[in-house]
Amino acid sequence: MVVAIVLLRGGGGEKANWAPLAESPLSGRFFPATVWTGKEMLVWGGGACSGDQCTSALAAPLSDGAAYDPAAERWRNLPQAPLAARLRPQTVWTGKEMIVWGGNAADAALADGAIYNLETNQWRGMSAAPLTGRFGAAAVWTGQDLLIWGGGEGGQTARINFNDGAAYHPETNSWRKLSPSPLAARSAITGVWTGKEMIVWGGFNGDDSFDDGAAFNPGTNAWRPIAKGPLSARSASANWSGQEVLYWGGGAARQSFNDGAAYNPQTDTWRPLPESPLNPRRAFASAWTGKELLIWGGGPDNSLVFYGSGAAYDPVKDSWRDLPGWNARFGPSSVWTGKQFLVWGGIYAPAKIEVLADGASYAP
Repeated sequence: MVVAIVLLRGGGGEKANWAPLAESPLSGRFFPATVWTGKEMLVWGGGACSGDQCTSALAAPLSDGAAYDPAAERWRNLPQAPLAARLRPQTVWTGKEMIVWGGNAADAALADGAIYNLETNQWRGMSAAPLTGRFGAAAVWTGQDLLIWGGGEGGQTARINFNDGAAYHPETNSWRKLSPSPLAARSAITGVWTGKEMIVWGGFNGDDSFDDGAAFNPGTNAWRPIAKGPLSARSASANWSGQEVLYWGGGAARQSFNDGAAYNPQTDTWRPLPESPLNPRRAFASAWTGKELLIWGGGPDNSLVFYGSGAAYDPVKDSWRDLPGWNARFGPSSVWTGKQFLVWGGIYAPAKIEVLADGASYAP
């Protein structure tokens, strides 16, 4: 059933400096694998649906992909991957390859993966993982290994959740299990790599949300609990600033948020972020620019409320500023190129739900 729809198309900010991306060869989609290579934004897979409802469990999974070069303002198709269609896979960029593992297709959680090599423009398969199929897991690249922890399987929000993890080494095409975590099983979590540790915080298990976290050191194969923070239990966005993990917004089972906090792993301490100018939201685009945390789009819950507004947080000034408005959407892909914030795809609902195949760039 569709409830009240609020669509913000444009608005906000003093200068409308979003520029449209070139037309994509891909059909509209949300929650695909997305990475920035240093030259191109790679987009693969994702889900598509239309009508009165559009959830990850109802979406038709996709198995094609494309690469966008913002300097040349053009797209190119990626070769066919050796993977079945899926959305919400765990995805990392290694510096030369995109690793895609897991994800879901309707209620099925997938446990296979593949690696796309930018130089050869080819995919190759991965050895079998010691993990059951899942989506919504923490996934980071350490410089040597892909680390995956947690996640779940079954439905829109996972009915079964996990608290195990594994490390994959692409050079040897081999996996190893991570040591047991002190955290309860959960999904809808984000992982951040600090250069030394993978930090995970928050997440869901059914209707229960979490406000605790832990840090994993692959050098010692050991976990440590992190200090309790000022944020209420939720699944939040997480971006590494080089000194702090910046958490903002996100949602619990029946609530979305517009507050945030910063965690410093060196001191194991938190600080609250100042009040933002944004409405509570989840499934938004976010990125760290090297100077600011960018937040844009998303919506407050599953009621087809979408925003075309955003804001930027500067940790040095400890203040927010409005971003210019653009076309509202929920669940878009986003990357920071070093110069531009690229946003593409997502869900919109002018009269009924549609998945979008357009995008735009914002240059701060």
